[in-house]
Amino acid sequence: MPPKKTARNANPTPTPDKSVPEVVTEVLRGSWGSSEGLRDRLTDAGYDATEVFTSVNERLTRGAPAAYKASPFQLAEQVKKGEWGDADKLEKRLALAGINPTDVLGTR
Repeated sequence: MPPKKTARNANPTPTPDKSVPEVVTEVLRGSWGSSEGLRDRLTDAGYDATEVFTSVNERLTRGAPAAYKASPFQLAEQVKKGEWGDADKLEKRLALAGINPTDVLGTR
């Protein structure tokens, strides 16, 4: 049962009903919608959005090539070889790994 609103607690934080790994899976499936407003939706549902985003990034980059020291040209070569996955999620994986997709995809 959600906490009751009081003058002191006008907007109580709901208690999340799922684990962070479950929410991460849902975020990756798109169940939480597009990235616009995602942080607010997670927070409004009682989740620590930063924790969820960190877990999403870890899951997306698990097994990804060690690219943080690679040049955009080297990254483009990895992309051509398919080391970063299929085209549907390529830009998202690059961005979540802290790489500007335009830097890499513009070098193809």
